[in-house]
Amino acid sequence: REGEFTAEPLPTVQKGPQEVKAALSLGSAAPQKSTTSVTELLDAKSKDSSKASAPTANSVEAMKKALIGVDVHRLFENLKYHFMNDADFDWKELLKNLSPSHEKALRFLAEDHQGRWLNLIRRGEVEWGFAVQSAGGLIQGQIDLWSMDEAGTTWIVDYKTGNPQHVEKALDQLKIYSWALQKMKELGPQEDPDIHLVVLYPFAKKTVIEKSPSLAELESWLTGRLSRV
Repeated sequence: REGEFTAEPLPTVQKGPQEVKAALSLGSAAPQKSTTSVTELLDAKSKDSSKASAPTANSVEAMKKALIGVDVHRLFENLKYHFMNDADFDWKELLKNLSPSHEKALRFLAEDHQGRWLNLIRRGEVEWGFAVQSAGGLIQGQIDLWSMDEAGTTWIVDYKTGNPQHVEKALDQLKIYSWALQKMKELGPQEDPDIHLVVLYPFAKKTVIEKSPSLAELESWLTGRLSRV
């Protein structure tokens, strides 16, 4: 039916966006609908007003910041594998090999909210790739961290190394992740699961937490986004 979304689980979730796209196309001769990344959805504007952006004087600085962001994501992701290899791994062992700025970032992650994020990393999924079929085509992305705590609450976490003033865009990103997890039935059979969206700024030492909208609300919101892509 028009506007209806259906989930399309992947053979494996530990894949990057390009690998996900390739995996879905294998063994299928049928024509595929267009693929839209989460980034494209977030940047969607009116088709009439879209224009190419000229390079700016800050492009080199922006690239440096992007590389720092990659480093921090890799650092936090690696915590999962340390915990998998050693359940008693002490995160402080990593501090001696870090730059001062990265040390501060790791300390904030480990100590914020009484260590909740470290516990979620132990229990949950990191750098989790997904692809979900929507009426407008395939939507794919990658979640920094998602996990369910002991009480059954799901936490979807995105790490941001940029300016906290853009938090609304970050929360929109997490809404798409919440929609995807629910459509893929990853959160169990409950109709209205308790989901919290978390934007974590390790350099700014700030955490923003919001409750996720319902699946029905997310589908209505996402339909509007897709119409502008």
